[in-house]
Amino acid sequence: MKKNINRKPKIIIMSGYGLNCEEETKFVFESAGGTADIIHINDLIAKPKMLLEYQILVFLMDFKL
Repeated sequence: MKKNINRKPKIIIMSGYGLNCEEETKFVFESAGGTADIIHINDLIAKPKMLLEYQILVFLMDFKL
């Protein structure tokens, strides 16, 4: 089995109601060398196998105290 250590990690960033900062998070992951996609939660529910394409799953929240 050949390993490709130079491959960029793929990141899925969830978006939806109540989730914030998707664009900023995408920028940070791509600045660190990853490839990030912003996906709406409903799209993931419709096609759950898309998770197999990614190595990192990100859920963002807006905390208010």
